[in-house]
Amino acid sequence: MTSLKMAGLQPKELCFTKILSDSDVNGCLELPKENGLTVDEVMVVQDGQGGEWKFKVRQRNTGRCYMALEWSNFTTDVSARARDRLSFYRLAYFNLLGRKVCPNGYLVTLERA
Repeated sequence: MTSLKMAGLQPKELCFTKILSDSDVNGCLELPKENGLTVDEVMVVQDGQGGEWKFKVRQRNTGRCYMALEWSNFTTDVSARARDRLSFYRLAYFNLLGRKVCPNGYLVTLERA
């Protein structure tokens, strides 16, 4: 977590951690039931390398939630693989030149299997 703070990213709360499956990597990310996210919220997500993505939580008729929008681009660009550990954090608000920044800010980290 130290390197994230040095990069100016201050995780506030862990929303969820998940070991990725083949279908998560090659399709859409099925979210754990307890995930701390809001359905239909468009989130600005940063990765540990400075990349920025827009994800949206969608809900199936079954009630299960999944990640949409740029999820497939993210998995391709970061070379995500099945069995990698994904951690999803809500970022803390911070002030930049007197403005509050990151109202929908999130951070995603990926640890290789």
